[in-house]
Amino acid sequence: MKHWRKWVVVPRDVDDGMEIELQNLGAVVANCWERAEETTRKAVAEKYFVPGEEQITFLFGGELRAADTDASNGRQFEAAFLEDLQKEFPDMAIGSLLHFNGLIARVNLHNRWH
Repeated sequence: MKHWRKWVVVPRDVDDGMEIELQNLGAVVANCWERAEETTRKAVAEKYFVPGEEQITFLFGGELRAADTDASNGRQFEAAFLEDLQKEFPDMAIGSLLHFNGLIARVNLHNRWH
């Protein structure tokens, strides 16, 4: 697996600059990305003859969307986020953590004229 940076969340309404490292959540995103790269690479090698950059991007977007949907359905994003919160705030009550359940991921590629 490639080395992925830690994700940091800085809420807009917090004046003191509180940061939350999202190492586990970042790992789930990285795994989805790598799965999409691998399935795109296989599809191009097996099915397509010299596709253009836009065709590869389109294929990759679909594969990333599928990987993210699978991870969301398996509640991987939610579990990783809750793990990161527990690590950063070990004294937080379990009931408070449950307010953060249901996290999913969606992929929306921008068009080429953005």
